[in-house]
Amino acid sequence: MASEQIQLRCNRRAVAAAGILPLLLAALGVVFCVIGRSWWLWAAGTFLVGLALLVLVSLVVVWRTPLLVLDDRMLVVRMNWAVPEKIPIECVECFFLGEGQTELPASAGRTAKTRTVVVRLAEAARAHQERPVPHWLGRWKDGYITINGAWCEPITCQLLTAFNERLREVQRRRRTESTACIDPTQATDCPSGAP
Repeated sequence: MASEQIQLRCNRRAVAAAGILPLLLAALGVVFCVIGRSWWLWAAGTFLVGLALLVLVSLVVVWRTPLLVLDDRMLVVRMNWAVPEKIPIECVECFFLGEGQTELPASAGRTAKTRTVVVRLAEAARAHQERPVPHWLGRWKDGYITINGAWCEPITCQLLTAFNERLREVQRRRRTESTACIDPTQATDCPSGAP
């Protein structure tokens, strides 16, 4: 039986809006291919359709891939799309709501603010304290993972409550089952129980 998962997804409206340009490029490419009376028009149209399809497939992957997944064993963080980071559940202390600057434009003289999801990691989780992540998506520094709210689904108190309740439930159950970390090779990087 699959374990229950709590997920934080990307901002699907932003991904859908980003799909408009490749769709227009694909349409232009099809027009070039249909009306192309010379080989270079047909080649340009084929190139545009191929490029648009590549971008659209990438956007579908982003659409379907959650930024955070919390299950029975790990917190999976996908702030670098190529390589998901897996953090043992014992190394996660809590999730909370924050506020930060966004990369989106604001009115004159003001900076745009957005909600953020902040994940606090245990100090003992030395191997997970920092990672390089795209600055527009957030930060991962000093044991805090901050995800910019402009690039994820709407951040609600209910969502963060669900993350924290699931975290406490899993940590409580795992403490009663065993005091060992999930991965014995990282025993020095994991606290033996929830804080």
